[in-house]
Amino acid sequence: MIKTLQSKMTQTEEKVSALQEFQLYVREGDALYIKQNFKKLLKTLLDSLTNDDSKKMQVEVLQTLIDMLKCTELVDSFSVYPELLVLKVINAYKLDDQKQDSSSSSNSRSPVLWMAEKCAATIAMVLKPEQVIHLVSTIITTEPYPLNMGAIKMLHKVVEHWGRDAIEPHLSKVMPGLIKAYDDTESAVRKSAVFCMVAIHLAVGEELLKPHLSCLYTSKLKLLNIYIQRAQQANSQPASPRRQ
Repeated sequence: MIKTLQSKMTQTEEKVSALQEFQLYVREGDALYIKQNFKKLLKTLLDSLTNDDSKKMQVEVLQTLIDMLKCTELVDSFSVYPELLVLKVINAYKLDDQKQDSSSSSNSRSPVLWMAEKCAATIAMVLKPEQVIHLVSTIITTEPYPLNMGAIKMLHKVVEHWGRDAIEPHLSKVMPGLIKAYDDTESAVRKSAVFCMVAIHLAVGEELLKPHLSCLYTSKLKLLNIYIQRAQQANSQPASPRRQ
């Protein structure tokens, strides 16, 4: 598969087919060959994601990464390259040239954007949370839309998956970027920042989060509190009984 992806003579459909066959191989759980060739394989996949203009290829590369990330035997291998992986996958948000609202359903998003979000969420649940938090906090602060939005969503998933113990030590690192993003010119970035701060509030509580919100304007703080109250109410409601 590596030779197929690297060859400039290979047609896109052949590369897509090779990726789909490799996905089946990964799902079958034979990780020994992959571990032995991991560095070269990862570089080839990420180069294809960046350099290939085919949307089909971009989607299949991201799906391949997701399948590999879900293989527990490969987690340690991925952990050696957290920066390369996170940056390349978040950069995949730029591969889609249509602006998307962060609250849009998955059905209305482009396949590339939807798969990039899915891959980023998988990374957030697989890599060590401190690795991801360190990387995304910088992106949130320094990069424009859509990269900052992608980083915020990845941070949101870290908070949801790993909880208080993961995010509490890093509040002073992540909150300035989220406060800045809450004032972004892009509505999708603002919404992502609000939802992420709501998740952090649910994880750590008001007492720990409140000092980091002191610089918010009253109107923005009120809006954030409305979303927090809605989330708390939703969490406190018992699950609906299943229909027989």
